[in-house]
Amino acid sequence: MARSKNVVKYGDERRKWQEAFVEYMINIVSHENYSGMPDAIDDEGQIRWNAPSNRPPGKWQDLRDRRLVWWNGRAKEVSIETKGEWISKVAKAIHPFKEKPCQTCGRVMSLNYVYPTKNTLKKINSALQKKDHFLYGDFLTIYEIIPQFVKKAGNTAYDVLISIFSDLSTIEKDEETYIRYFSEHIVPQSPRGKLSPGAMSNAPDRLDGFHTYNLCCRSKQDTGRKTDNLRTYSDDRRAFEFWCEGDWAAANKLMTLAAEGVCSECGKNRQMTADHIGPISLGFSHLPWFKAVCSSCNSSKGNRLSSPDVAALIGKEKQGAQVVSFQTRRLWDECKNKVKNDEDANKLSKLMRINQHYYLLVLKEIYDLGHPEILLSLLNPELAEENISFKDLDSGSLTYSSIVREKRADTYSRSKAARMVRIAFDALDDYGSKEKRNIHEVPDELESKLREELFKVIGTVVSNENKSDTNQGAELYTHLKSGLGAEERAALIEKIMNGGFNFESDFQPFTSALQTYTDGIGDYLASNKF
Repeated sequence: MARSKNVVKYGDERRKWQEAFVEYMINIVSHENYSGMPDAIDDEGQIRWNAPSNRPPGKWQDLRDRRLVWWNGRAKEVSIETKGEWISKVAKAIHPFKEKPCQTCGRVMSLNYVYPTKNTLKKINSALQKKDHFLYGDFLTIYEIIPQFVKKAGNTAYDVLISIFSDLSTIEKDEETYIRYFSEHIVPQSPRGKLSPGAMSNAPDRLDGFHTYNLCCRSKQDTGRKTDNLRTYSDDRRAFEFWCEGDWAAANKLMTLAAEGVCSECGKNRQMTADHIGPISLGFSHLPWFKAVCSSCNSSKGNRLSSPDVAALIGKEKQGAQVVSFQTRRLWDECKNKVKNDEDANKLSKLMRINQHYYLLVLKEIYDLGHPEILLSLLNPELAEENISFKDLDSGSLTYSSIVREKRADTYSRSKAARMVRIAFDALDDYGSKEKRNIHEVPDELESKLREELFKVIGTVVSNENKSDTNQGAELYTHLKSGLGAEERAALIEKIMNGGFNFESDFQPFTSALQTYTDGIGDYLASNKF
């Protein structure tokens, strides 16, 4: 999903709406698929997301009825007959992302019937030892479960799946074949009682046509925040989308642990959120180091630096932390000590955004060469295998004395690593497709020269690459670029990586050449634009 720059405050202190959900709302309202939606934005500039039938007399009393007329019109446009469960079919057909974050906990889930019900999972677990059981609270998709189930139970796994989904008896017993069959035949049939969607339809009561809470928070007994596994819902996808460095596993875990405290900005006692002092959208590292602020203060900051932020980041560097990712380090190092006020800090923010722009575009070019294994050297999916806890944690201020790391090698961690890889590469395709990316802040002659030198090195690395790595990279590229959905592709990525993300080839010359490219961009911006 695309990400919005501005985040508006919704909900109240009793029921906080997750930032990811608010951004999702903004992206939905601005999407052409919802053009003409009655009163999508109210007189105060806020999104009128809910249109329940029990509205009191007044301006919004007939909003639900007016939106129902709109849904009827959309049904005709997509050739769906208005009978039976027509409105849920329309909601799914026009939805541009096919997934949504939960308003309550922030977890992004598919709108398709891809999550095994408790009964289905019980039948699957019956073929496994207790230590190998799949947990319902992990909400793994059927695509993620298939390769892990086969790995644990061997050919018995196919027999169990056939006993649940009899149509599978007609196809070859092969993981990839099963995944594709589910995607093309079983899931589209919405097999209730066997699989569930990530969110149930709720049109026209909700603007996008789906419940605000997802499957993860559907039950009153399952608020999405009761176990360690469920606390990992709010992973910050931006760390993957912007290809930033840092200890993302620890940072994501710490973000979910924020509790009530005193906001460091406004001084009010409220539910805290984790504020990146150095925004990862500008190329800063995703570290387990945050400023604890309320949601209002966090939203108002946006993705820009202030003079105190720069001073805090410099101070953290002096303690030995790597606060900025490699692609932005040259620009940061040359400008950080020149920041004297907020105006300077804002100017640096804009330059870092430009630097990040060139970095993402060149990554997109490299990806399109068909060798994603080279780019995987920039990611750290293996961090998913770490179970993180914080010693002496103060959840109100998000401070702690040390990080405790334990090795985990369960089904959830492997799925999470594969999902992270999928998100990162999908983000490159999404970024490269935006028309507004035509920024020319660095002379074309200079950028072309830097890029030419980079691709010379890439050509050498590819020619010297271990054959098994080349084959694995080609298979990875095929799955990433296939027409399958996000969940199916993540499952196939997990299968071909087989739980590991290490290659035999030496990609160090590539990372060094990429560093030279981004340093060249940073040098120009620091010398000519700051």
